[in-house]
Amino acid sequence: MVYGMKKTLSITLLLSVLCSHVSFADTYRSALGFELSLPDQWLVLSRETISNAYDGKTLDELGLSKAFSNADDAAKARNKIEKGKVEYYFDTDKHSSGFVRSINLQIIQRIAGAADTTSGTSCPNIEEQLRNFHKDNLNVSHCEFNTTDDIHQLTYIYTKTNDSLTHYHHEYQITPNIVLLMVAITDTEGVTEFGVTQKLIISAIREFFSEYPMLSKVSNELYAQQKYTQAYDAAMKLATIGDQDGEYLLALMHEHNYIANSNHKTAHEYYLSAASKGNMLAVNNLGNLYFFGKGVSKDIAKSATLYKQAATTGLAVAQTNYAGLLFKGQGVDANPNKAVAWYLKAARQGDTQAGNFLNTLYLKEASSGNIEAWRMLAALYLEGAGVNKDIRTGLQYLQRAANSGSTSARELLVIIYTQGRFGVERNENLAQKWRQVIN
Repeated sequence: MVYGMKKTLSITLLLSVLCSHVSFADTYRSALGFELSLPDQWLVLSRETISNAYDGKTLDELGLSKAFSNADDAAKARNKIEKGKVEYYFDTDKHSSGFVRSINLQIIQRIAGAADTTSGTSCPNIEEQLRNFHKDNLNVSHCEFNTTDDIHQLTYIYTKTNDSLTHYHHEYQITPNIVLLMVAITDTEGVTEFGVTQKLIISAIREFFSEYPMLSKVSNELYAQQKYTQAYDAAMKLATIGDQDGEYLLALMHEHNYIANSNHKTAHEYYLSAASKGNMLAVNNLGNLYFFGKGVSKDIAKSATLYKQAATTGLAVAQTNYAGLLFKGQGVDANPNKAVAWYLKAARQGDTQAGNFLNTLYLKEASSGNIEAWRMLAALYLEGAGVNKDIRTGLQYLQRAANSGSTSARELLVIIYTQGRFGVERNENLAQKWRQVIN
């Protein structure tokens, strides 16, 4: 805590010295949440300023058309600004030369399962990646990955051969799913003043988002403790910047009526948003909403599609849900064999619902004279697949199958006693006994 106070104080003192000769505009609240005061020659293009200060004027009417490559890029930028996804800051002192000094901030979603680009491994490859992206030659003069605090930061500086501008890129890992990208571009003149503005924004970002890297863990812990109001508040902070974990938790609380004014339609919206970013738990739970008709029209076929989508990524609960529909022929053509295969995938990941289903099914089949069902039942207990691992019970079932004539069970017993599989001690005498029975 003392270190953090000293660090904050040192930044404040540094900025006060740098900014002592600069006049500042009024404080405004960014669409990203933090508050900021910039030198008054800086024009802020944000959701707030477009809707209030600029009264719906086009970028061309604001004199900003030169800041973008073409009209199409300007229109796309405006759309993102109005949605609160991007903010631009322009130094009006450089208006005549096309706003060569500018800074923009944007939230970047990391799709679940995607590689982490905000890491030290990015620096060795950053120049090649930038050249491929810009389709131009350039020179990277600096690249650094900073992990000294909770917000990991990748910073790199480069110049392109076709202009004299310096590009500063700062990537902040705000949460495991969200990167805040800050791009600052300037000419060689006025670097000191430009640096002041960069430091002001960086300081505001770090101060405001300091708690965010731990928010997902905190919100889940509060949820597990059934402190739903506090969990909701923490999750809402994450969801506001588009974090899929926050959206999923909000949806969960709305779906199960854990908070005041719970709404299944709102749950559907949050699940849908999280699912679009690769959250497979959200995809599975969307399937639940369609299966039960909660907040949406009941549609078991759509539910089956969603369950299958999540199941194919390896999500055990979705595999069990999809298997259930396959087994009963709900929303899909009945296929008991495929259903059992999906149940087994889920059980081997520890899904107890799948394990209990298979246990009941195999016992029923075995009692009806299917000797191979005793072998499959044995495998559940030997592996601990969705049931408590029980070597003694597993061996009893396996020996019952073997004594009833199952060659597969006998072969498995040979392997178990020869190799010591499933935690069973090697026993060459028993292995030889079953070899002789096979022959």
